[in-house]
Amino acid sequence: MTLNLPDRPSFEHLKYQARDLLSALRRGDVTAARRVKQHLPKAANLTDADMLAATFRLSDAQLVIAREYGFKSWAKLKAHVLSGQDGAASDETASVRRIIAEEVPEVRSGAIEIKAIAREPGKRTKIAVDCADPQIDAVETCMGKDNERAQRIGEKLGGEKLDVVRWRRSTLRFIENAIRPAAVRLVFFDEQARRAVVVMDRDQVPIARREDGLRLRLASELVGWKLDPMPYVSEVDG
Repeated sequence: MTLNLPDRPSFEHLKYQARDLLSALRRGDVTAARRVKQHLPKAANLTDADMLAATFRLSDAQLVIAREYGFKSWAKLKAHVLSGQDGAASDETASVRRIIAEEVPEVRSGAIEIKAIAREPGKRTKIAVDCADPQIDAVETCMGKDNERAQRIGEKLGGEKLDVVRWRRSTLRFIENAIRPAAVRLVFFDEQARRAVVVMDRDQVPIARREDGLRLRLASELVGWKLDPMPYVSEVDG
């Protein structure tokens, strides 16, 4: 079935979809395999066993996503989306930055830098911040006393919730911060698929997937990796 673009998704979301599809393929997901067989010529005649043994690349997943949206190639889908949304996405991000700067003088002065923004309009915005001055706690400063700054920012964003996390140059540390309040035990990286399996205690997985996965989606967008929470299994459990 071909999808349409009534509210053009962001290009970042399309890239996320492609990485997610590739990850599902590599896990042997049946639904993902069917999607690929429907839209990828080289997979059309493969058996289920052949699909499991086949090596798929990110470019294959991108082509499938493009054809599901009714485009012949990833490049054409990209051009279509960016032609209508580059400016809008840029304006939206600039608007969030402006609102935060209005409420946080340290952002306005440049003492605190907003390194990344992930947002689902009307629901929640997550930002990563950094500060070179060790005397300034970037997260606490943006949140304000008793979260008063965060509340005012959220009100200006239409009643959204605001999450502020500490940016880290280390991808591992950044993921740990982005996925809080869930606590992380281990992270395994798939560089090619930009996927990170985040291992945590079993009771932490539902925390990571709160709000029907909204917080997890925003954390993934913030760090630029597809985050897959997985419960830790000890030798005793096994």
